[in-house]
Amino acid sequence: MQALVKDIIQKWRNRPGDSRALIEEVGKVYHLTTGKRPRKRGCSLCAEEAVMELELLLNQKQPEMTQYELKNKNALFYFNHTHYTNSTLTDKVVMQMIERSRDNAKLFENPQQVLDDFDSQNPQPEDHALPTEEPKSESLPAKVLAALAKAGITPQQAKTMSVEELTAIKGIGKASAERLSAGE
Repeated sequence: MQALVKDIIQKWRNRPGDSRALIEEVGKVYHLTTGKRPRKRGCSLCAEEAVMELELLLNQKQPEMTQYELKNKNALFYFNHTHYTNSTLTDKVVMQMIERSRDNAKLFENPQQVLDDFDSQNPQPEDHALPTEEPKSESLPAKVLAALAKAGITPQQAKTMSVEELTAIKGIGKASAERLSAGE
C-alpha cells in the first residue's frame, strides 16, 4: 500500500497539467487508503487536498486541527512553500500568516477572532503599540496618524524623517509628509 501511495504522490507532483484520469486515480488511491472519498469527483483542488492528506499519512503525521476556517471551503492557498486547505491548516500556520500580514485575516470565516487570538499571543512592545484611543492631534488627520501607527512610527519620530521616507508609507500623501517633515 505504501508503494501505491508514494507512486500516486509522485505522479501528482510531477504532472504537467490537470489530467482527468490522474484526478480519478488519486481519488481511487485516496479511497482505498483512507476509506474516504474526495469532496468532489473530478475536482483538481479536491485531488490536491487528498494528495496532501496521503502525504501526511505516509509520513505518519496526524494533522493538527485548527480552530480557524477559511472563508472559501474549497480554498487552496500557498504559503511558505506549502499548499494548505482547511483540512491541512494548523493554528501555528494561521498565526504565521497573520504575523506576515494582518490582512491575511480576511481569508478566514472570523477574521476578528483570528486577529484577537494573534494579539493575545503576541503582545506588542510598548513603544510600538498601536493607540487604543483616537490619537489626539489637532494638526494631523486621523488617517495620517493611523498610517504612522501601522508603520510603528510615532508622530515625534516622523518629524525627523524626510518627505521621501514619509511618502513611502502607505496612507501618507506629499502634503502631509511635508507638514510632518517641517515639524508640524
